[in-house]
Amino acid sequence: MSSLWRKHHIYVCSILVCVCFILVSFSAMADWETGIRFGYDSNIDRTLTDEISSSYESAYMSFTKVGSSESRLNWFFTTAVEGTVYNRTSVLNSGDISFMPGFYYIPHRLISITVSPFFQARTAKDADRNAVSFGGKIALREQLHRDIYLSHYFLYRKHEASSDIYSYDEKSAGLSVGATLTSRFNAAIAYEYSTSDSYQVISFVNNHGNGGGGPGPGPGPRHYQDGLSIKEAVDRHAVWINLNLTISNALFSFANFTYMTINGRSDNSSAYFGNVGLGYKF
Repeated sequence: MSSLWRKHHIYVCSILVCVCFILVSFSAMADWETGIRFGYDSNIDRTLTDEISSSYESAYMSFTKVGSSESRLNWFFTTAVEGTVYNRTSVLNSGDISFMPGFYYIPHRLISITVSPFFQARTAKDADRNAVSFGGKIALREQLHRDIYLSHYFLYRKHEASSDIYSYDEKSAGLSVGATLTSRFNAAIAYEYSTSDSYQVISFVNNHGNGGGGPGPGPGPRHYQDGLSIKEAVDRHAVWINLNLTISNALFSFANFTYMTINGRSDNSSAYFGNVGLGYKF
């Protein structure tokens, strides 16, 4: 019953988001952007055991609209669609559509506060990974210098997948420092701490084999078989760096890299991932 409810929930929410995307796309003042990414991920599912690594390619299209208000309080929304193809395992191939409205407030010329709820729907080749995510993010940005800023944020995400093993609640807080190094090049470095659920596969051991010393069962080789996948609360620490280069008024390129440690009660793991890409604004 729970599985059927999850699938129905995913399909209904996906349709609603698609409708929002189509309606908003008729707005004449939207800023459109499209791009491609080429990347690698050493632990795609952020699991404690049986990590899956792969290179991947993805393509996206998004648009953002900002309110025309000239007051300190203003609104915005962003909608995006993205498809990802993994080269090592096709079961993780997926398509996403997201919708993020929000508003920002400027209490001081050097300080801005952003509040943005979000919603995302995902369809994957592995139907157990079909999911909807929703939550919110609060960010505070301070302009320390003309070319340097400091940003703090807190994010909450609830991820509801068709299979409970891939569902989780996530809370994260981060701190980043960014700088405009030249008129065309900027960079940022950040640290993030998060708590969430992960999973690991428990392998059962079969000691009943033929030991080679005669007929019948004996102390032969152990045979490991994949058993139950269990969820476990984990703490994550991540450090990332992001680079952006403006090539022309419309064309830009980007690169980022992240290293993450994953600490659970029964086991620890890690992940490193990054990508390079090219984007176009129109």
